[in-house]
Amino acid sequence: MEKTIVISKDYTDKPGGRYIVEGPFSGEDFRIKMLLPKFEEAVKDDSKLVIVLDGGYGYDGSGKPVTVTFSNNFESLLPVFFDDPEITLDTIRGNICYYKNGDKTAEPSEDAIAIAGTHTAELSFKGQTAGVTYTIAKADPTCTAPTGLTATYGDTLADVTLPTGWSWANDTQSVGAVGTNTFKATFTPEDTDNYNVLENLDVTVTVNHIPGDIDGDGEINNKDLTRLFQYLSDWDVEVNEAALDVNGDGSVNNKDLTRLFQYLSDWDVEIY
Repeated sequence: MEKTIVISKDYTDKPGGRYIVEGPFSGEDFRIKMLLPKFEEAVKDDSKLVIVLDGGYGYDGSGKPVTVTFSNNFESLLPVFFDDPEITLDTIRGNICYYKNGDKTAEPSEDAIAIAGTHTAELSFKGQTAGVTYTIAKADPTCTAPTGLTATYGDTLADVTLPTGWSWANDTQSVGAVGTNTFKATFTPEDTDNYNVLENLDVTVTVNHIPGDIDGDGEINNKDLTRLFQYLSDWDVEVNEAALDVNGDGSVNNKDLTRLFQYLSDWDVEIY
């Protein structure tokens, strides 16, 4: 049989300072109003008291599952904790040891561990030992999707360079049609010990056409001239529509065919 206190539900999910004078929901207030009465009930019933700190703050400020278990043989410590004026809580706290990642073969620390991981804290006093295993979850890093990325029709995402820490989910993927297209990317922070890798983030790429590349093969040659002639003659052919307006006047007609011919003939003309 066991008794349970879930602090975030039974007391508060926003704990305050150590002492009552420091404000609401202090550790001292919790001990007086909840911990001690439940502890005494557990001793009386010869049961175990479990304190669940789920909902407290971890490395990233979100709730972390932490459980503290007091065995009923702590009854002998009650006079020490609450009646002996020579023994203070600070004296007891001075006996807490922290083990990084629960490794008790390593030298313990007197300072609380702040890095992500599953750690162990133990309090030894008057021949008694209480322990708690708690998890500090990795945080989600703060990142902003890169902007201003451009590509040329026919490229793959491997041709689009991302900032440090960013990578494409599939860099063999085509950048797609001319226009604005969105793809999935991954952000990897420098500190992966304490921060999560974020996946499936949306990153936008603006895809531009190659002026004069009517057939979309990435080159400008007589094949494009032929394809444009076929298109203007109502043939059922595939074209890169963004490249059809070769002279940039807003219309697609024989003037564009003439301009492309002039360009391929090394005339001093512009194409769009």
